[in-house]
Amino acid sequence: MKEKLTKFSRGVFQYEKYSLFFSQKTIEIGAEAGKIYEGSFQIWTDGPIPMKGILTKTDHFLKLSETSFSGIKVTIQYQYDATEQAAGETRTGAIEIISNYGEYKIPVVVKAEAPYFQTELGKIRDLFQFANLAKQDWLSALKIFKSGQFARKLLIHDRKNEVLYQSLRKSISKSHAMEEFLISIHKKVRISLTVDKTAIAYTNVAETLEDRVVIYKDNWGYIEIHGETDADFIELERKIVWPEHFIGNSCNLKFLVKPEKLKPGMNVGVISLKTPYQVFRIEVTARGEEAEGKEGRTRNVQAYVKQQANLVTLAQNYLNFRMNHIAVEEYVSEMRLIANEIYETGDKEAYYLLKTHLAVAAGDSMEIEECFQFLESCKDKWKQENVERYAGYLYLLAMKDREPEKIQEASSLIEALYEEQKENWKLFWFLMNVKTEYMEEPRKRFEALQELLRCGVRSSIIYYEASVLYRDYKVFLMDVSEEAIPVMTWMVRENFMTEEVKRQYLMMVSKRKHFYPALYHSLEMLYQQKEDMEVLQVILSMLVRAQKAGKQYFKWYELGVEKQVRILKLYEYYMYSMEEDLHKILPESLLTYFSLECTLHEKKKAFLYANVIQNWEQYDKAVLEGYEEAIHAFAKKELEKHVINSNLAILYEDLCTCDAFDETVKANLPYVMFLQELRCDMPDITGAVVVHGETEQEVYTPIEDGIAQVAIYTDSAQVFLVDRKNNRYAATMEYYLSKYISLDELASECFPYAQENGMLLLYLYEQLETYQNHASTALALRKRILLLEELRPSFYWKCFGKVAKQYYDNVQLAALDELLQTVDFTKVCREERPRLMELCIIRGLPINFEEQFEKYGYDNLPPKRLLAYYSRRFHNKEQKITPVFLNIAMNALKKGRADKLITKMLCNHYVGTLEDLIRIWKSCREFEIPCEELEEQIVSQSLFSETKRPEIMAVFMDYLTREQKDKMVVRAFLSYHSYLYLLKEEELEKTLLDIMKEFILQNSCDIVNLAYLKRLSRKEILTEKEKEYAEIQVQQYVKKGIALSCFMGFQNRISMPYEIAHKYFVEYHCEENRKVVLHYALNGGPIREEVLKNCYQGIFVKKFVLFHGDKLSYYLTEEYAGEKKQTAREEIQYEDDMSDTDSEYGLLNSLLVAKQMQDSKTALDLVKQYVTSKTIVSEQFKMLE
Repeated sequence: MKEKLTKFSRGVFQYEKYSLFFSQKTIEIGAEAGKIYEGSFQIWTDGPIPMKGILTKTDHFLKLSETSFSGIKVTIQYQYDATEQAAGETRTGAIEIISNYGEYKIPVVVKAEAPYFQTELGKIRDLFQFANLAKQDWLSALKIFKSGQFARKLLIHDRKNEVLYQSLRKSISKSHAMEEFLISIHKKVRISLTVDKTAIAYTNVAETLEDRVVIYKDNWGYIEIHGETDADFIELERKIVWPEHFIGNSCNLKFLVKPEKLKPGMNVGVISLKTPYQVFRIEVTARGEEAEGKEGRTRNVQAYVKQQANLVTLAQNYLNFRMNHIAVEEYVSEMRLIANEIYETGDKEAYYLLKTHLAVAAGDSMEIEECFQFLESCKDKWKQENVERYAGYLYLLAMKDREPEKIQEASSLIEALYEEQKENWKLFWFLMNVKTEYMEEPRKRFEALQELLRCGVRSSIIYYEASVLYRDYKVFLMDVSEEAIPVMTWMVRENFMTEEVKRQYLMMVSKRKHFYPALYHSLEMLYQQKEDMEVLQVILSMLVRAQKAGKQYFKWYELGVEKQVRILKLYEYYMYSMEEDLHKILPESLLTYFSLECTLHEKKKAFLYANVIQNWEQYDKAVLEGYEEAIHAFAKKELEKHVINSNLAILYEDLCTCDAFDETVKANLPYVMFLQELRCDMPDITGAVVVHGETEQEVYTPIEDGIAQVAIYTDSAQVFLVDRKNNRYAATMEYYLSKYISLDELASECFPYAQENGMLLLYLYEQLETYQNHASTALALRKRILLLEELRPSFYWKCFGKVAKQYYDNVQLAALDELLQTVDFTKVCREERPRLMELCIIRGLPINFEEQFEKYGYDNLPPKRLLAYYSRRFHNKEQKITPVFLNIAMNALKKGRADKLITKMLCNHYVGTLEDLIRIWKSCREFEIPCEELEEQIVSQSLFSETKRPEIMAVFMDYLTREQKDKMVVRAFLSYHSYLYLLKEEELEKTLLDIMKEFILQNSCDIVNLAYLKRLSRKEILTEKEKEYAEIQVQQYVKKGIALSCFMGFQNRISMPYEIAHKYFVEYHCEENRKVVLHYALNGGPIREEVLKNCYQGIFVKKFVLFHGDKLSYYLTEEYAGEKKQTAREEIQYEDDMSDTDSEYGLLNSLLVAKQMQDSKTALDLVKQYVTSKTIVSEQFKMLE
């Protein structure tokens, strides 16, 4: 700046007005909200002198890489910090350039764009565009979904969906999470599948078959289909079908049918296709190729099945006969029918054995002989291959004649066979009926049967043989062993138990310490056969002793209570076994029993008391005596444990509507008040997560038997179901929520006693903010909330701000100061930060806000608060002059809020445009603040930038009155304005003329002097002193070769130098280093050219002597650096005004006028006068040698 002022003071100027150019006339920034935008712009000039300048800016968030620049062309980098701007917000400002080529402002318009992701489909700015991307390019969308920027860019200010996203993102499968998210925000619907078939049948499968199931989906998105089969002969191509396996909306799931794994006959298998929401079962039936071998095996199987059925019928018929259920005739007849069916199957051996048995039983000797002939032919074969038939043969042989020797022989042979196959009950039966020891000694027979039962034999015939011993010999009932259980069960089932055996049996069973299901079921059948109190007593004793409770046993406990059976803990097990039906009227005996002492566990006790409350009016009041007190005591005890269920809910509601609603109840009620029952029937769902918008805490609750208890205390709560794979569901899985109790109206009553219960606090806060409920406790409520952990920052600071405001409004200043000292502005949300800053400033807290102003700005703070803050800090000598302060102070000044101290600071330190500096200068004048340096800065800057403002002249005038003014600055200012007037016809202010006059009287300055002379030349009336001054100065300048056209304004008013008297000037202004050529023609003559000389400061002059009537036609060209510029052609015709008639020039002009008017007499006189004048001059004046 000083260099340029020095040049001006020395009379060095630049005629051409050059400019700065900018790559952007307006900087429009589309900055992504929450990020920092970087950009640049270029500055260059068309002038010959390098640029010099400084840069300032009016937007605090705009950061320039440079604050000064120089050169012919420069690039300025900048950053715009939009981290604190909200999407859609628009800010305006400017970059101010103060340079040697002028002052400029580049408007800066910043629009904070919604954050976005750049993709091949363009910018993704919102969830609608994101859903469209997911539809067209799932993987690209998934990449965005998994990125850490998804919530910041697409869910800003969308707290509900942000909570949804953050929770779903914890799923193991991120594709599943994105699918669930899109469905939850209603940007797509859940995929529904169909299959092209549900049953497939194949016949004669000889080779491996390939087939397929076509799966159709009705929508785009992510789906995971798990396939499995329960048959070995089916082999699936893949076990999981992914979205990429679909072509369009269909997928072919191939599978193979393996013939080598098919079993004879029809094979059935199922292909299961499962998603979390649907299950498909495709039944596959396949029959293998029927070869000869297979056909034979099939017939054998069928024959075997029929044979086994015949054996079962044979055994049952035998037992019916032995138990006297049928007569001998019927028995024989049925047996013959069975024998015939056996014969039809082709088993002749079995047929003859059975036929022989019937013949022996009937004593038909002829048939016996006939049959034995066949048997004799088979005995050797049976001995080697089929010991059971061989033993049957020996048995029949002994029974044929019943001779002791043959019986003894048969017994020995059969026993030998049995010793080798101890588990074969058929061999034992034959032995039992031929061995003398077994037939004559019941104990040995019983022990043998017991041993057989211990070996695991489960045969009705053996059961019968054992039961006969139990019936006939009571001694065997003295100890009912484990082996006897199936026998007794069989006896009961077959109704083969006598009363005597039954009593003994009941007595022995009642002594058993352990519970046997078989015994229990046999007792059930006994009671069904006959409703016997003794049986009921045993059943109840067994159940209670084994601690059996459940709805399958309730009928017995109900019978026991109804029949008034005296069993210890009968009533307890009645309650434990019954279904919890609150509408069921309980027996009075039960109510009486539990009125004395209730030993039920808590769950059943709650049901009992809930039933009593629900049916209070239907029960006898005498029976209910004492229940009310017991119910309230129990309810309080359970409430203190913070547990609840549907029964306890009834007790709690009753508790809150009576005198028992005391402080203890109010303190504990909020812990259960907000619990709800969640029910979900999906087997894969293992738990539920609840998230509230006010907290960052996730609460996981396992789901057991399809039920979980979850706490929901504000409308912002979101429930997520969790499956076995730890994937989460928000909208696609059905679940049901039901409140246990509806006591919300009591929440305010509980508040004084449960001020640490976060659920209660957040519920009341929501009521306060939404419905203005509980306003009387608003401050206490908000204070308590601030003590809760894991609150979301935005919620915490919003509540914090409201507490601070209430303290301020209620003039609780000490509490306000204590609260404000805990503020962490790095965590405060953007909406609350200005208000909290303002409160801190109002309270004068010792906080240095410079860092906060630098980071977060100060636009939203009232200027008076900002100035009060800085005034206090300057007064306490805690503050230094910083750019942030100067910008704040200037903003305050522009809004008329600056005080004297702030104005003084600006006066001494601010650097900016002339507009701002002049504003400071005006404020200084108002406050009477000395501002010599500011005035000098304004004057100097106006010269440096060659910027004109109306106020600058007033500033200069004030500056001239200062004692400490810089003479060089004054000289430069006057010189510059003189130059503009002299060469560019920019008018001078009248006040400046007096200054110039005084200046040139004391200083030698051609440019100012010439400008002053030009101004005098245009003055209509000159004083004598002015004429005298002008004559002297014009004479001197002409002698120095400076003859300007403006001097001709003094013509006829002063004595003009001969060199310029009666001359016509052609004058041209430009840069001094230009070549100026005059192209002219006189009176239609040839065009001549003449290079003009620079007379002074780029003023090029050509003087002509023109006489009356002369015509001059001319134009000028200006040449520089190979370029030529031409002026318009001008023509003039000189006409004399006859003001000078005495000089030779005047006489000649008069002569020409007379000639033009054809006045020959006057013309002759003027010729004589001119000759006389020339003679006198030649005689009186001699040329110097």
